[in-house]
Amino acid sequence: MDDFKYEKNFLTNVIFRLDIGSILDLNANDNFTKFKKDVFEILPISSEVKNITKNVNIELNIITDKENISYVFENQERTYKFSLSQSNLVIECTKYKNFPDFYEIIEKIINSFTKIYKPISFIRLGLRYVNQIKIERGHTFIWKDYLDKSLTASMDIFLGGRENLSRAMSSFTMNNDDNNSKLVIIYGMYNSDFPSKIYNKEFILDFDCFTDEIERNEDILIKLSDFNEVIKKMFELSIKDGLRKIMKIIE
Repeated sequence: MDDFKYEKNFLTNVIFRLDIGSILDLNANDNFTKFKKDVFEILPISSEVKNITKNVNIELNIITDKENISYVFENQERTYKFSLSQSNLVIECTKYKNFPDFYEIIEKIINSFTKIYKPISFIRLGLRYVNQIKIERGHTFIWKDYLDKSLTASMDIFLGGRENLSRAMSSFTMNNDDNNSKLVIIYGMYNSDFPSKIYNKEFILDFDCFTDEIERNEDILIKLSDFNEVIKKMFELSIKDGLRKIMKIIE
C-alpha cells in the first residue's frame, strides 16, 4: 500500500492518552513546579482546574465532597492542550499537521514527566484520530467516490429510507496480536444538526488504538509510532481516490 502524504486533512482532534498505574500526588517534593518549568518552552500557558466529586457511604448514610485538582497546559497558538491529573495524561492537538510534529511534543512531555515523577508506571496507552469529513458537492448519501463501500453499506440498504435518517453511526473493534493492542473504529454520518434529518454531506472516521499492556516506560514512544502506522493503514483502506484528490497528495 502506498504511503501517501497530504496537503490537507479532515482531522478535528488527535488525542494521546496515558493512564497512570496508581493515584499520583502531583505536588509531592515540589515535582509539579519542576515539571511546569521543564515544559514551559513548548507549553507556556497553564491553568488549574478544580472538580468536586461526591462520595456516598450507604451504610453510614454519609455524602462527602472530594476535591480533585488537574492542570491544563497549552501552547501560544492554543492548538496543543496537555491535561494532567492524578490518574492520567492527555495530549490533544486541534490543528494537526503531521505525525513528526505531534510525536516531538509527546516525546518532550513524556521524557520530562518520567524523569521528574519517578518511579512511575502506566497501565493504558491510547492514540486517537477523529476525522470529520465534509464534502460541499454531490448527493448527501452517495460516498462511492470518497469512501470504501463497506462503510456506507448499512445506509444503502436501510429499510426506512435513508432520506429520513437523522444519524447513522456504526463501530467495530479489532484485535492486533502483534503489539497486544485493540483498534476501535467508529464511523458514519454523525449529523452536526442532529436531531434534524441529515442534509449535509458529513462523515466521521474515528480511529482509537490502545493497549493495556505497557511493560516498560521506554516502550511508550515505540507503541505510539506503531499505533500511528496501524491507524494510517486503516485510514487509507477506508478512503477512495476522490477524497485523496480533495486532500491533495504531496508528490
